[in-house]
Amino acid sequence: MDSQTRWYELLAVTPQYLQLEIESAQSSVDFFIAMLYLSAVFGLACLLFGAINHLNVSVMVLSVPAFLLTFACHSLALRAIDSWGQPIHAMVNLGRNKLAESLGLKLPETIQEEKLMWGLVSNYAIQPNEEYGAALNAYRATPTRTNAPSVDQNSLAQDV
Repeated sequence: MDSQTRWYELLAVTPQYLQLEIESAQSSVDFFIAMLYLSAVFGLACLLFGAINHLNVSVMVLSVPAFLLTFACHSLALRAIDSWGQPIHAMVNLGRNKLAESLGLKLPETIQEEKLMWGLVSNYAIQPNEEYGAALNAYRATPTRTNAPSVDQNSLAQDV
């Protein structure tokens, strides 16, 4: 399943605790990426300012810890990205059945057929045409009929 194409639908059927885990992991990645750029810009600014001030070594030395922090933030960002992928995989694995149900589809028996179905769903979302729609009909769930109470048209007319 292409989780990027179906992101909001998957998020809608994902349990709240998993949504919070995804947001927390994303916040960690965002923090380390922001720190990476901030420390790199600070390091470059220290080098530039030191060079402008007649090679002021005391200012230029400040760039060394800034660049070290840049590399540390890069490493931590990569680790945070790995931990961000875990809840996203869980969201896809746990949410695909609920998503299929909410889209009016039934999951096929084999994983190969399921991959084909999700590919058709993604293709239909990107480019809705009759070919994809007709192919998706094979996966449509049989609608359940409820015995809804009948509405008396005369009583509706009187209420208006």
